[in-house]
Amino acid sequence: MKKLIAIALILTLAFALTACKETPAETTPEDTSSEQTAPITSEPTGNGDNTPETEEPTESPEPEKPVSSEEPASSKKPATSSKPATNPTSSQKPATSSKPAASSKPATSSKPTTSSKPQVTVKNEYFASNTASVANEVYIRPKHVYWGEDGKLHAESYVINGTAKTTKDFIVRSFKVFDSNNQLIASASFDARGMGQIPSNMNRVHTFTFGTDCILKPNATLSNGVYFEFEIGYNFG
Repeated sequence: MKKLIAIALILTLAFALTACKETPAETTPEDTSSEQTAPITSEPTGNGDNTPETEEPTESPEPEKPVSSEEPASSKKPATSSKPATNPTSSQKPATSSKPAASSKPATSSKPTTSSKPQVTVKNEYFASNTASVANEVYIRPKHVYWGEDGKLHAESYVINGTAKTTKDFIVRSFKVFDSNNQLIASASFDARGMGQIPSNMNRVHTFTFGTDCILKPNATLSNGVYFEFEIGYNFG
């Protein structure tokens, strides 16, 4: 900026000097006296002829000042405003918003089809784990009751010896299975002597299988619960 100001001052001085030089050629000698008055501000003794001769020849390279006009070429700075142009290119990032395409995950909502598990529960069965004994009795409690593919009813049971002695030679003279609505599902008798001995206050798991000829209510619901009624004979070991 200082250079520009200096150049502007030099230009103004040059124009002033050139104006002064031209005026003596066209005007009367009185103009020369006017030229003498201008340098009075610098030296009271100076002649008017000295003013055009002072430093003006050195300033004659003023024609080079147009070269300084290249400085406006420095106005290329607006060209640096290409930065906004980079912004449109950066605007390509929205194109990377292909992530919404990943929203295909809802298609993976096939999980509801895995709700077929309830269909597995169609396996009509009942589980229990009560092994409590009854004093002075041999008791039968359900462990896992289910329908077989052959239509038979399988009653995996706890045979619990609540007596003070070891028992053996079990014969179940009557064994009935009821559903949660107190409806008789199956009834049969069993020779369970092959079960062996059961020590006092201990239990053994044994499966009683009811044949199709012993089923009174085929495919009855078991999952809501079942209970047994039985008469059992045994000997002490």
